[in-house]
Amino acid sequence: MTIYDDLTPIDEFEAKYGNELAVRRACEVMTAYIGEFSPLSKWTAEGLDIAARYRKHLISLDELVNERGALAERIQQTSKDLPEYRILQAVSSILWFLQYPSWGGGASEVISNFLDLLGEPESKREAIVGLIEEKFGS
Repeated sequence: MTIYDDLTPIDEFEAKYGNELAVRRACEVMTAYIGEFSPLSKWTAEGLDIAARYRKHLISLDELVNERGALAERIQQTSKDLPEYRILQAVSSILWFLQYPSWGGGASEVISNFLDLLGEPESKREAIVGLIEEKFGS
């Protein structure tokens, strides 16, 4: 059994409540998961803060898009050899899915791709499974 077998609650939630809500919940899972990394770089922390503020309707979609653009510039300045590169890309993907929650794919695919992007998902399996259970039930 792999981490990907633990994504079933997401699919069940999505079947019951729809794609957009499931993708928004997936963003919450991804934000919380990255928040467990320590220490967070300034850009990572700012990206997560933007995601949280957007979900709480404290900033507009335009502000989210602008911040995602600024993060994209930072990613281009970051060496692909640094662990921060993958984390920044993952934060950027959270902002993208907040912008496009009805992207056309499944919410479990969002989480699966997110874990692949970060690499080594099995090493933090307990954390991600706990977040999935918390946000999607089981």
